[in-house]
Amino acid sequence: MKEVSKSRWRIAQSFERSYQQRKAVNLRQKEVPFVANSMARAARSIKMLSSYLSISSDSQILEVGAGPHGTVYFLPEGRRYAMDPLAAFYWNNFHSIQRGSGVRIVCAQGEKIPFLSESFDLVITENVLDHTAYPGQVLNEILRVLRPGGVLFFGINISNFTGKTLSTFHEKVLAPIRVLHAFGPHPFCFTRSDVGQLISRIGFRILWEECSAEALAHPKSLKMRLIEILFRARYLQLICRAK
Repeated sequence: MKEVSKSRWRIAQSFERSYQQRKAVNLRQKEVPFVANSMARAARSIKMLSSYLSISSDSQILEVGAGPHGTVYFLPEGRRYAMDPLAAFYWNNFHSIQRGSGVRIVCAQGEKIPFLSESFDLVITENVLDHTAYPGQVLNEILRVLRPGGVLFFGINISNFTGKTLSTFHEKVLAPIRVLHAFGPHPFCFTRSDVGQLISRIGFRILWEECSAEALAHPKSLKMRLIEILFRARYLQLICRAK
């Protein structure tokens, strides 16, 4: 899997920044229920992980691409780190959610994680890999910083063959002339097969997986219905360990 150009990645980051800026404005009147939902989601994640990893106050936990309100901000215990290339921007716009969480915030890209090898018991990365410059290198770095027996909790939006074909056409034909729009924030598009092959090649073994449509926000909206019909967009979650 090839690396995208620096200019293409910067454009994707610009799209992400604009999207999150709009979200920050919308959340100002809905923060309490949003936080409650995020806490419930984190609790579900802990339950999923419980068969493979015991999380305690001493657990070292890193979320790669944590965004403004990643799972790591809502975990009840552990020494937690949130890493994102837009970390400073997120702090300025979502500090009411991040402040007081006890999470250490790090501004960095997943392709070069600024921690020593075998530093973490758990690494989380959700809805991130298709936004990166080089997905394989991100997973290599995650593998490097995981301790022996450590676990990767991984989530990603996946598409069917039609979605993958349109995304590939976009990146080869439209992106170079800056016609981005729908695929702008996503330099990469993955099918279920793509994910499985990449995870295995990097050196992870899948312990658990679930694929659902739950990641499609506002499933009753016309836009989301069209996305599902055209691309069969699904959200794939995996729990992995080094082979």
